[in-house]
Amino acid sequence: MVKAYWAATEDWKVAGLAAPGADLWDHILQNDMKAFADAIESGDTDRIFDYLASIGRSYSWFGGLTLGVDGYTPAYWTAERVALLYWEKLICLAESCGVLNIENPESGPYQENIRRDADQLVARLESHFKISLTPPDDILPTFGFVVRSRIFHYRHINAIYAAAKIADLVPENGRVAEIGGGLGLGALYARRFKPLDYTIYDLPVSCVVSGFFLMNALGKEKVCLFGERTTADTIKVYPYWALAQTEDESLDLAVNQDSLPEIDDVSVAFLLGHVNRTVKRNFLSLNHETFGHRRVSEFIDKHIGLKRTWRSRNWVREGYVDELYVKA
Repeated sequence: MVKAYWAATEDWKVAGLAAPGADLWDHILQNDMKAFADAIESGDTDRIFDYLASIGRSYSWFGGLTLGVDGYTPAYWTAERVALLYWEKLICLAESCGVLNIENPESGPYQENIRRDADQLVARLESHFKISLTPPDDILPTFGFVVRSRIFHYRHINAIYAAAKIADLVPENGRVAEIGGGLGLGALYARRFKPLDYTIYDLPVSCVVSGFFLMNALGKEKVCLFGERTTADTIKVYPYWALAQTEDESLDLAVNQDSLPEIDDVSVAFLLGHVNRTVKRNFLSLNHETFGHRRVSEFIDKHIGLKRTWRSRNWVREGYVDELYVKA
């Protein structure tokens, strides 16, 4: 992991890219994750693994790289209240795919879905999706609700939801590029749905975390880090600028979940320009619109002008919107 990080650092020096602007993740890396970033820079593997062993153990205002309690819920919430919200997200997942009926407050029944038996609901979802939903909960400190002795975090549910959409949009053995893949849960679950040639493009520090997580979840032979020999049957974890090396119209899908509005303008323009160049047709966005004009639809209009074919509220996360963009 450290070698891959250093390889990315050296590659950046010769890539000839414009310097990115400051953004939310600069603040996180320079403050909340500074000790981890410093440990990687110095190659101190003991400190790196100490950090990974504790990441998410205490409350974090930001998410994406942890499976603990994060800014999705206020810090003052009780553990029981947080776990109940995570459970409600599994109910929303079941409603999104028709495993459960949408409840109607006008005529009822109402507030019955939340009382479903957890084991039975997971079994019904697995029958519907035809995959195992069992989460990898023994790699990082994980908080959530328990089903079959496994802990479900809300990000597991987000990932299953996104992976189902990805599987609907991509043929078997198709190529997927995910920009800002976080821990890699989307890639992990998407490849349970069908064989996919899947690459994550992210910040080098994030790649260390996702590489660690995925290698422990899947086995190191199933993950390819930057600088290593690639094969289609591995999940590739690369620095974001490596997207520039992808061939024109070679991707069946590019996807971004929960990050583009938080990325600086220079990097947004770079990434979307290469999305437009590399995808055959589809770009899937699952993002918030918290920052006013810094939303995906306006980025698309400004930089590449893909056509939006649908927009809907995200079923499993309040305040998020799902959009599919296609080449005209």
